Amino acid sequence: MFGPYLPVYGVGALAFIFTIYKLISGKSAKKKILLIPIVFLGCAIVATTIELIASYLCEWFMGSWPWQTYADYAINFQARIALSPSIRFGLGGALFLYLIQPALEKLFSKFNSKAIIGAGISIAAILIVETVYLVIK
Repeated sequence: MFGPYLPVYGVGALAFIFTIYKLISGKSAKKKILLIPIVFLGCAIVATTIELIASYLCEWFMGSWPWQTYADYAINFQARIALSPSIRFGLGGALFLYLIQPALEKLFSKFNSKAIIGAGISIAAILIVETVYLVIK
C-alpha cells in the first residue's frame, strides 16, 4: 500500500480495543495496574493470532508473506510467528491500551459526532480507493 499505514496494525489496534480494553476501561488505577500482566498476555495472543492469519492470507493472495525472516528466531512457528515479536506486540498493545487509547478518547470527546463520522468516512474512502487501485493494478 502507498499510504503511511499498515492495515495489520490497525486491525490489531481495533482487536485490542474490542477484546481487551473492556478489562481496564473505567477501572480504578489500582485495578488497572493489577491487570497489566493479563492485558500484556491478551495483546500478545491477539496480535500473534492476527499475524498468523495475515501470513496465511498473504501467502494465499501474494505467494509469500513479508516477515519470512522469523525463521531466524530461535522460537518460531513456520517462520510465520515468533516469540520475540509476540512479546513486543504484547508490550506495544499494553502501552497502546494504557496510554494512547485513553488519550485519544479524551481528545475525540471534544469533537462533535458529525465531525468524527465525517473524518472516519473520509479515511475509509481513501483506504477503499487505494485498495481497489491495488487490486485492479
